Amino acid sequence: VAGGRIDLAGHEITGQAPENIARLGFSMVPEGRDVFGSLTTEENLLVGTGMHARERGWRSRAADELEAVYATFPMLKERRHGQAGLLSGGQQQMLVIGRALMTNPRLVAIDEPSLGLAPNINDQVYERLIALRAQRQLTLLIVEQSSARAMMVGGRMILMRGGQIVLDGDARTLGNGEAIQAAYFGYEDH
Repeated sequence: VAGGRIDLAGHEITGQAPENIARLGFSMVPEGRDVFGSLTTEENLLVGTGMHARERGWRSRAADELEAVYATFPMLKERRHGQAGLLSGGQQQMLVIGRALMTNPRLVAIDEPSLGLAPNINDQVYERLIALRAQRQLTLLIVEQSSARAMMVGGRMILMRGGQIVLDGDARTLGNGEAIQAAYFGYEDH
């Protein structure tokens, strides 16, 4: 953070240790689909529960979260014993989203979920994000170049250019209209 502060669930998290931020209900899916390639798919998912390993009852909660992730991404269950490094790009993207969900977060930040994926795989990823938002009542913060895809998830949309907010509003009312084009390309419609 270059300046200012970040609050989550009423607590300032600026400069806090990642495990403390995660305990407040935040999880992150970074750009690039970083999986532990030599681990199995299931082992990758279980890495997401690591911060809870010393808590009473964590194994049963981890099993419940695994089943919830497998219900959202059935393909991961089919490949749970296979090496994660051998999954396709789309499958790896679903895996890192699933790993982020293993902490049972309230807020998940996802950086460029569509980057490098085929259009049909993009559709699958975004269909799952829409379902997750509804089923888990999860807040998703999506950083995405493709505004049309991000708008499918709904909620509030903020467009930034050069580090400044240039458009802020309800995704359903903004549509793909002139306001978005003006915000992207830096002109105003008169």
